[in-house]
Amino acid sequence: MSLLPTNNPPSFGGQRRPRHSSRSIPLILRRLFRFPQMDFEYALWQMGYLLIAPSRVYRNIYYHKQTKNQWARDDPAFLVLFAVLLSDFLIVGALVATGCWFVTNRFLAQNAMTHATTQQVEWAYAFDVHCNSFFPVFLILYVVQFFFMPLLQRSNWISLLVGNAMYLISSLWYIYGTFLGYNGKKRGVDQA
Repeated sequence: MSLLPTNNPPSFGGQRRPRHSSRSIPLILRRLFRFPQMDFEYALWQMGYLLIAPSRVYRNIYYHKQTKNQWARDDPAFLVLFAVLLSDFLIVGALVATGCWFVTNRFLAQNAMTHATTQQVEWAYAFDVHCNSFFPVFLILYVVQFFFMPLLQRSNWISLLVGNAMYLISSLWYIYGTFLGYNGKKRGVDQA
């Protein structure tokens, strides 16, 4: 008997279970807006252990399969927390893009006499510039920093210097990437 996830419905006594209309919608989606019934502590535990001991999380998933006969989680708390973290990125990105879009169109746009129409920065381009500039920040502060954690957790001046240098470099890289994005837009306007 295989323990890998399958899409085949279990059979009891050689007969297949009848399909109900509620079975067409996955259980996790049916419970998506029942916040009081979600186990956020367990979801946070899973997120933490996915970073420090992922085998423990998958061992619990295996036990879940043994007790409830399904691999997928039936509690959408993990999905809700993960969506909140992703939406924070989108919301902050949208706010930064809106601010940059407003400033560039209001104060930095040049109205050249050779153009028939006024050149404006599109909001979508401002959001693209933010995402492009944030990617190196993400790599430095979420990937590279992870490998330096043993050093950064110590209490000495080298740890402080390395940690602050990572934040300084990522901040400068974000500013430089944003500058290049809007400067490229300006160069495109100048060449048109």
